[in-house]
Amino acid sequence: MRQWAPVAALAALYLACLLWAPGGALPNLPRHAPLLAPSFAHPFGTDDLGRDLLAAALQGGRTSLSVAGLATALALTLGLVLG
Repeated sequence: MRQWAPVAALAALYLACLLWAPGGALPNLPRHAPLLAPSFAHPFGTDDLGRDLLAAALQGGRTSLSVAGLATALALTLGLVLG
C-alpha cells in the first residue's frame, strides 16, 4: 500500500491545482501594491499592475494541467481501442 502513497499525493496535488483558483480568472486577481518584492504574503512578489505572481502561476498551471490531463485521457482511450 505504501507504493501508492506518492501516486496519491501527486493526484491530490493535481486535483488541488485544477479545482483551486486563487482569485479566480487572471484579469480579476486582487490588486496589491505594484512591484512588491517576494515576501511571506506574496511569495513570488507582484507584477507592475499589483497582481500576485504566485496566483498567476497557479492559474497558468491549472490550464496546463487541464490540457495535459485531456491529452493523456485521449491517448489512453485511443491506445486501448486500437491496441
